[in-house]
Amino acid sequence: MKKSIWKILCVLTLMVVIGMASVNCTEAKTFKENKTYKINLDGKKGKETIRVKTKLAKDEHYTIFTLYINGKKVAKQEGLSLHCYTLDINKKTKGKNLVFYASTESMCLSNKAGIFSYRNGKLKRLMNLNHRFAEMNLYRIDKVTTNGKGIVTVVADSPCGVNIGSYYSLIRFQLKAGKLVKITNGTFDLNKYSQKYEYVLNESAKVYQSADSTDTEIAKLKKNTKLNILRISYKTMKNSDGSTDVSDSYAYVKVADGTKGWIALRKLDYENWEESQQQFKTFPAWG
Repeated sequence: MKKSIWKILCVLTLMVVIGMASVNCTEAKTFKENKTYKINLDGKKGKETIRVKTKLAKDEHYTIFTLYINGKKVAKQEGLSLHCYTLDINKKTKGKNLVFYASTESMCLSNKAGIFSYRNGKLKRLMNLNHRFAEMNLYRIDKVTTNGKGIVTVVADSPCGVNIGSYYSLIRFQLKAGKLVKITNGTFDLNKYSQKYEYVLNESAKVYQSADSTDTEIAKLKKNTKLNILRISYKTMKNSDGSTDVSDSYAYVKVADGTKGWIALRKLDYENWEESQQQFKTFPAWG
């Protein structure tokens, strides 16, 4: 009797775990090099045969990663390591999408890195992963996920020039007419890893109710105050050469005493860089 009850509990626990995994999982299948997989990509009857073949580049530094679908070469990347996996961007339609890119030095993205769909025997690029979006540059990313309802989130490494050091941000895109269009504009959240980093102020800072220094001041933080940054808000400006940069920027902060609100960020000044003169005493900086 006890054994039967134990078996039932084990089965129920397994069902719960499987159920949780099916709800929370956003990356369906990661492909290993020189192995063959069968997955339905185009939504039609049957499954596609997928394989990534590798060979050393002529300079013997990079590896060439070539993607084959149903025996046909459809894409190629050059780099040090491979990132290739499926996403189910829209669960209402059949088939899967592909994330395919290689990392180079300092984990930067290789050329032609992208998110793709597979239709009528061809690979179609939904998004160029290393594209510059005005003031934002996705030159290096941590991962790509989806909610299965047409929204794709790219966890990007410091894509926007704001004065908080190095950080990971959540940049969101929406599938529209066969393209992934950026919908994160003017504000973005930091990912959980970066939100946990503890900054230390190198100067006092006023805390505002919104990302606007003319709004209500709700607190004033002293020098040496420790805080977490959860979100960034910014405005853009056009340069004389036509490029776009960040102008005013604010950080939504949380302090241990319960204070939450927006502080103004000083602009980056690389030409007169002195660590002792920065807004924060401690800030993350990748090596």
